[in-house]
Amino acid sequence: MKRIFKLGPIRIEHLTVDEALRHIESILDGQDHRQVAFCNAHTASNAFFDVGFRKALSNMLVLNDGVALDIASKLATGATFPGNLNGTDFVPKFLATSERGLRIYLLGAKPDVVERVAAQIETLYPRHRVVGFHHGYFSAAEEADIVAEIADHAPDVLLVAMGNPRQELFMDTHRDALNSKLAVGVGALFDFLSETVPRAPEWVRRARMEWLFRLSREPRRLARRYTLGAFAFAFAIVCFQLQNASGLQWLWRKALEPRRTVYRYGVGAFTFALAIVFFHLHKAINSP
Repeated sequence: MKRIFKLGPIRIEHLTVDEALRHIESILDGQDHRQVAFCNAHTASNAFFDVGFRKALSNMLVLNDGVALDIASKLATGATFPGNLNGTDFVPKFLATSERGLRIYLLGAKPDVVERVAAQIETLYPRHRVVGFHHGYFSAAEEADIVAEIADHAPDVLLVAMGNPRQELFMDTHRDALNSKLAVGVGALFDFLSETVPRAPEWVRRARMEWLFRLSREPRRLARRYTLGAFAFAFAIVCFQLQNASGLQWLWRKALEPRRTVYRYGVGAFTFALAIVFFHLHKAINSP
């Protein structure tokens, strides 16, 4: 029986890369429409503080992304995830290994970026066809027309690159109208595929330090996420695990014993964040 790491109603199954690929192929073989999301520390924190986002993720196949989820899973289930299923690596691998000719629609990024990605996908994966694409800078008034356009194309795979939680909320809100067997929230993938944003060197990725490379490239945008975000993630994980273990009893403890509870969870969050930092340093020092 597979281990499952739970974040409240969100279930993240322990899957290898090959198992996840087979799962995706089985979705395409079926009749149902499914959505796929990738959960990293930022996603988990957002899900804790945003009920709508949490509900959307609970309806999806959620795959693990990043070392922070590994640490949290190890503490909660006794084991890390068998594979790092980040969308930047997993989606290209899926496109490369899928033997069926896929009809793909691309949604997200800037107009020139998504156009380059469409050409890049057809060059790298010639058995697949990009049936349409649209940038991600559209207004709420335009949304219905874009959904209708996607539905008219009836793609096998819809790749949505609008950042979370926007991409997941879009997929969940329109899951019955998109007419796509598989919709995947891919975050910054289009920026990487179009080479608008460079990826970290291979050795940095092997050391699980890509977040540090991205921080060095975009300090103003990512500094808050990777500093205060670490504490928010730690707090979210502690609270999610308390919910899993004892229902909503922790809320009563919070209401009845605020000082004790704030101290306990605050110290726990700080300790967890320090563990993440030391884990990264250890990996960096001992990487080949």
